[in-house]
Amino acid sequence: ESAAGAASCTCRTGTYMVEGECRVCRPGSKYDPDFMTFVPCPAGTYGDGDGICRGCPYGQVSGVGSPTCKTCERGFSIMDGKCAECPADHVSDGITCSTCPQGQQKVGLECLAITGEGQSAKVGSRAGNDESEGNLFDKAAGLDGFVVAIVVIVCAIFVVLVVSKVIKYQRSKGAHESEHHNRSRV
Repeated sequence: ESAAGAASCTCRTGTYMVEGECRVCRPGSKYDPDFMTFVPCPAGTYGDGDGICRGCPYGQVSGVGSPTCKTCERGFSIMDGKCAECPADHVSDGITCSTCPQGQQKVGLECLAITGEGQSAKVGSRAGNDESEGNLFDKAAGLDGFVVAIVVIVCAIFVVLVVSKVIKYQRSKGAHESEHHNRSRV
């Protein structure tokens, strides 16, 4: 066989010989050299289109033929390579399910401290998720009134300082423009 014929049997980097043609691997699959075809990446791996399946990073999962891995949602954990809902009395960090520590109870998707009146008070999310729930006023309602007052005062002082700087800048800018205007008349 000639050198030109041999060259036609090889594919450029990133493509693979499938059914006599050089083809690009689809995301979520890998090249199987034994059968000269593409096959889906197994669960727990991902394929980004380069013909290779890579294991998901710790704390992430994927299904068969997936181009990416994902983190389990709050209230779910990784069980047998899949996201599975935690038992009703457990919370989750997206990787494992656990019960609340002593003195806390599950409310929604997090553990809350049990207060003397039999109610719960938030002590921090066990879910390990940075997504906050509720708005600023909901969060402020859980703070001590004194802390809220201090925050309001600090914010007010900040606003006054910013406004005074803006006014001072505008006055100095106006003085420079007036001076420039007077020079151009001379």
